[in-house]
Amino acid sequence: MDIRRIKEEDLNEVLTLCLGNKEYYDYLHEQPTIENLKADLSAVPPGKTVDDKYFMGFYEENHLVAILDFILRYPSDDTAYIGWLIVDQQQQGKGIASQIVEMICARSQQAGFQKIELGCIKGYAHAQNFWKKHGFLPNGRSKQMKDITILVLSKTLES
Repeated sequence: MDIRRIKEEDLNEVLTLCLGNKEYYDYLHEQPTIENLKADLSAVPPGKTVDDKYFMGFYEENHLVAILDFILRYPSDDTAYIGWLIVDQQQQGKGIASQIVEMICARSQQAGFQKIELGCIKGYAHAQNFWKKHGFLPNGRSKQMKDITILVLSKTLES
């Protein structure tokens, strides 16, 4: 897979990928637009800058098959954070997301991070089962986002 940073000129392709993931957006209670994707390119949590953020596209034969939003040193210096991982609906079930998660975990561990966290929509069983399969478990924290609850899942990386 070819991996590169998503730029504003890539957003039409990102929008097509996102529009194909109806189940996720149904749980999120919103639909993707160029405007909200453009905002996502630079959105960072408190205390972080765009230098800490990697909004990546994964390409096979020049076709966007997945996107990943990854933030370094959040919420603490020893933690990396997956803000978003979406795979093209046509490519789901082929192991692409698992490959990306395994790569991110290995690279994060090599970089000295002790854990990875992410947010998962409460009640979205498909996503929760995927993350559980990869060792991400609820850590007891959650946050409210509009009218949905986001469970914080964590995975401790082996040292």
